[in-house]
Order: sequence, then structure tokens, then C-alpha cells
Amino acid sequence: MTAIVSSEKLCSGCDVVKNLTEFHKNGAGRARLCKPCVSALNKRRRDKRITEHGIDAERERQRTVNARSRENPEVYARHQAATLANNLALRRLRENHREEYEHMVREERYAAGLPI
Repeated sequence: MTAIVSSEKLCSGCDVVKNLTEFHKNGAGRARLCKPCVSALNKRRRDKRITEHGIDAERERQRTVNARSRENPEVYARHQAATLANNLALRRLRENHREEYEHMVREERYAAGLPI
């Protein structure tokens, strides 16, 4: 029996069918929310924390999280290496597909109502 592999998925946040690249990897599959929905959810959670506890408490919470990651040098180094690798991959992608990248930027600026 052959498995049917789809390259699209329904986001349970916005109810829109999107390409799998629009979802974070989650174990062996993909997350239930698309990346823009996750971003919006995180912003709402952060705004709620700021409203309930104040901006100073949120900044202190973030400092604590950052300090905890620096306390474990292995995890911190892995995170830094992953960030560097992602940035290098993105730079290579932009360089190798310059026209496609510029077209996507123009589309996003147009959709956001920004000058092209």
C-alpha cells in the first residue's frame, strides 16, 4: 500500500490550506498552526502578560529566560550554531534565487500596503 503525501495542510488557527513550509516542524510532522498564526498567538500572550504584570515584569522574565539559556553552554552553543546556519542558508537562497526573492518581497510589500 502506498502512502499519499500531501504538500499542503489546513491551519487550525486561520482555517486556510497552506503549503507545509508555512508550518513549523513538530516531531515527525508539522504544527497545527501556521507560522503567522503562531506569531500572532505569541504576540497576544506577550501583550496579555504586559497588561497583567507590566512591561518591567515582562523584561525581567525575558532576562531570566536568556540567562537560563546562557547557563547551559551546550544548549546556548547549539542555538547559536542553528541561528548562524539558518542565516547562512537564507543568504545563499537569496543569492541563488535573487529574482524570485525580490518578487516575493514586492508581493509582501504590496500586500502590506507599503511602497514597492
